[in-house]
Amino acid sequence: MFDLSLKNYGYLELIICIGLNILGLIFIQESNRLMSQMSISIVSVVMCITISLLNLKKALDRYSIFMIISVVSLLLLRIIGTAYGRNSIRWITIPIVNSQLQPTEFVKLFLILFMSKYIDKMDNFINRFSNLLKVVSLFMIPFI
Repeated sequence: MFDLSLKNYGYLELIICIGLNILGLIFIQESNRLMSQMSISIVSVVMCITISLLNLKKALDRYSIFMIISVVSLLLLRIIGTAYGRNSIRWITIPIVNSQLQPTEFVKLFLILFMSKYIDKMDNFINRFSNLLKVVSLFMIPFI
């Protein structure tokens, strides 16, 4: 599932990502926000490295998991989500890093991955009206 051949890894992009994180931390004045942002930055860089090592072809073989994770995260949002701003429940508080996560951002990516593999499996049968209805129905599940 992971592609560990580091020969063609984007080291320049990684250095730029870390540099921008450090630059962002320099501009934070409050010490309590600095510690919170630093922990978020570290987690983010680790996540970026992990995701960049994923072999998408192998990950797409488990495309149904993407849809399940999307729906579960949206249901979790309705159960333990918090509202900021206009009283719309969009955030899940992560106690470890004392930060918030917006699951809809991951759902967008997971829905694209799921739909691309699902439609690919249909091959030339996508033109059938029943298959088109299946695709639209599956696409609507996260929206509901």
